Amino acid sequence: MINIVGNYTYAVMCDTSTRPVIMSISKAKVKDGWRFCSSCEAVSPPRSWHCQICNTCILKRDHHCVFTGCCIGYLNHRYFLMLVFYIFIGATYSFYYNNYFIWSKLVFEFPLSIIKIIFPLAIFIFGFDDSWEQFYLMIYIISVVGMLFTGALFIYHIRLVCNGTVAYEKDKNISKYNIGWKDNIKDVLGKRWYVCWLLPYIKSDLLHNGLFWSTVGSWKDNSKHR
Repeated sequence: MINIVGNYTYAVMCDTSTRPVIMSISKAKVKDGWRFCSSCEAVSPPRSWHCQICNTCILKRDHHCVFTGCCIGYLNHRYFLMLVFYIFIGATYSFYYNNYFIWSKLVFEFPLSIIKIIFPLAIFIFGFDDSWEQFYLMIYIISVVGMLFTGALFIYHIRLVCNGTVAYEKDKNISKYNIGWKDNIKDVLGKRWYVCWLLPYIKSDLLHNGLFWSTVGSWKDNSKHR
């Protein structure tokens, strides 16, 4: 619960917009990936996109999250990823222990029990079965759906992170920022990537300010000189 609440709070409170890092047009170069955003009337850094809901450009924008009510970008990507992970862990924990309870209470009668399992919320709300057993079954099914959904969501986003892409770049087949899974993870989790996933309160500074990004070509050149 500490990890869920903590990561949610940090994800919401982080300012992911490009406002703090606005650069003048004279300094920004098109070849570096900077471009003019007509909505913000400002120059936008590479990998940033304008969000119509937040009404601002987001630094390394991944997507606008309907659950947190804010955009997921460079500064709060770590917290969103860990939020999804720990919700999955919590839902799995709930599912595991609810199994013992629910199947000791539920009397299986075909086909009625199948209908109750498929439509637990409708059966309970519309009064077809307002017993405590049906209420327990409804909570159980919610935990199952939550576990499957957050599990699939975490797998989807951790694959994006390991491949060095965000949702927009995946859709457009942009892979030039993929500098290896380990460095890609460091870009999201920060310098203390190996331990910061334990708690949201563990400080893990990001590797850079999110304005200038290593590409596959530049990363290979730097690797040769190490």
